[in-house]
Amino acid sequence: MCPSAWRAGEWRVVLADFPNDAFAHVRHFKDGVVCGDASPTTRPLKNDVFVTSPPIPKCPVEDLLEGDWRSVVDRLSDQFKIFPTTQPSRVRVPSRWPVASDVEAG
Repeated sequence: MCPSAWRAGEWRVVLADFPNDAFAHVRHFKDGVVCGDASPTTRPLKNDVFVTSPPIPKCPVEDLLEGDWRSVVDRLSDQFKIFPTTQPSRVRVPSRWPVASDVEAG
């Protein structure tokens, strides 16, 4: 399982037909831009430079859940009957060929 610091912050579960739509939707939310707004949007880029985007058509992405990691995971497991994962065991498989002498063994 990943360190708890990686799970900090706000998490969103979205439903989208395409990964780029989901990514753009979450970025719009993060940047404070309304998704699917009928007017052009201006947002700061950096060092007092602003970027103006053309109007965005109606947003094709649906927000399903949002919150901290634990609450999102709990609601997903309740809604979709997902059971807690188990920690996988460490398995080592012998190499098919000998490891070269200049490669560190892991």
